[in-house]
Amino acid sequence: MMENKASLFAPLFITGTYRSGSTLLSQLINNTPEYYIMYDSFNLMRYCFDKYGVDGKNIDLKKLLDDLTVRALQRWKIKLDQSDIFESLAVYGSEVTYGQIFDKIMLSQAFGHGKAVWGEKTTMAWLQVPDFLNMYPDSKAIVIYRDPRAVLASFKYMTNAPGMNYLDAIFNSNA
Repeated sequence: MMENKASLFAPLFITGTYRSGSTLLSQLINNTPEYYIMYDSFNLMRYCFDKYGVDGKNIDLKKLLDDLTVRALQRWKIKLDQSDIFESLAVYGSEVTYGQIFDKIMLSQAFGHGKAVWGEKTTMAWLQVPDFLNMYPDSKAIVIYRDPRAVLASFKYMTNAPGMNYLDAIFNSNA
């Protein structure tokens, strides 16, 4: 029996400690014909999820899109077509969910790059994996963990952090 194509190419959430290879993995997956992986740009699970209202009950979609549009443009020069996203979500009225919002935002980016399926890579966001999987039951999550000592050693030689601030890396990787 052949598996449903929607299940094969469902949204993907990638996270892990920095200096662990999650960006490389994201870039490799991004080079497949199907997936468009946003990495360290929108960070929807970190910056938007549960911060603009209760899921399915009066989420402030305008504020969420305004904030995300400004952040994406200032940090990454990514333009969001808010009117297209509003229009595609209008059928849900005030019952719109974070899953529906994220899907429309991410699909707008994926389609713009000729891809049909989206994924998001966000560093240090493994606590958001259960929420992501609840929003998208057919989705997949990849968590990459690296020995904190190796993270520290690698981070020490690549950071511009002053003095001994690189030591924060070992605490962050155990959060």
